[in-house]
Amino acid sequence: MRYYIYSLKFLTPVHFGNTADGGTLENVALSFSSDSLFSALCNEAAIAPEFLQSFIMAVKEGTIRLSSLFPFYNREDTTGQWEYYVPRPIRMEARPVVLRSFQETKQEATRRKAMKKVTYVRASFLAGEKEAHAEDEMMDLPEFGAFGTTEKLNRRVDPGLPYFVSTYSFSPQAGLYFIVAFDESSDALEEPFDELVEQLGYSGIGGERSSGCGKFELADDKEELYAGECIYDDTEAIMTMLTAETADYYMNVASLVPAAEEVASMAEGTYKLRKRSGFVSSPQLTNFIKRNSYYSVVEGSCFTRPLSGKMLEFAVPGLPHPVYRNGRGLFMGVCHE
Repeated sequence: MRYYIYSLKFLTPVHFGNTADGGTLENVALSFSSDSLFSALCNEAAIAPEFLQSFIMAVKEGTIRLSSLFPFYNREDTTGQWEYYVPRPIRMEARPVVLRSFQETKQEATRRKAMKKVTYVRASFLAGEKEAHAEDEMMDLPEFGAFGTTEKLNRRVDPGLPYFVSTYSFSPQAGLYFIVAFDESSDALEEPFDELVEQLGYSGIGGERSSGCGKFELADDKEELYAGECIYDDTEAIMTMLTAETADYYMNVASLVPAAEEVASMAEGTYKLRKRSGFVSSPQLTNFIKRNSYYSVVEGSCFTRPLSGKMLEFAVPGLPHPVYRNGRGLFMGVCHE
């Protein structure tokens, strides 16, 4: 497969709902999941039904795979590097430690508490020998941006009632990126996909788009990844891990819904689940309709082998077509040595 990185620079604040913490307007996340990205792309492609169906089938069959969106930081003016971050592997939480004194126990408890706050790590820190000594560096994350809260007034009731909406504003040097893998059979979809991403930037992603949130442009041209020829250390590490034929474990970087035959093999992995709920919107619907909830495997979960995942289909009253949610996985192989 051919792998590409799309780096997005956000022109406005973003509102990415965090359904795991209740899904209220005040709960937002920094990253954007692959299933939500897929849905946003499908909504944008609705004006081109032929391409839309081809795109859905390609993702369903695994000839196009999408990662979730993760942060990057541009240090080109100082180090000449763009830093690309991936989820911290959940497997790293289980590192065995031999404690010999009360003081060591306190230090280890402090270390583990600090590491739990680390959500992302540079991709190059997971590449080979760097993993062993990168823990201090892992905790030294740049300022990707800042959360903010806006007070609004609900005018649908009398008297109007105030409510709060949280957003995230990225710093000028930061943004989000995602990975796309194209199989040879999907060559014809690559150019329309690029146009679709550009078009989506005008509409925006996430919630509160009617208030101007989520608009973006490409921070740079998409980068095609070649082994040994990538522009930056982190993109080289990403390519190495994406194409690893053997690894100590495989880390998921997409919102994964395992197929029925893959569930048993998950017992050998270390993973977390996240509830995915939400509403369906369509020009064919007069109101938003709540769809059925489901659970996905969180990005950063680790398994002994890559899992394929599956596409979910929901029937929605009033719609003549099913609603799709992308549960296909994308994995990186991580080695300790």
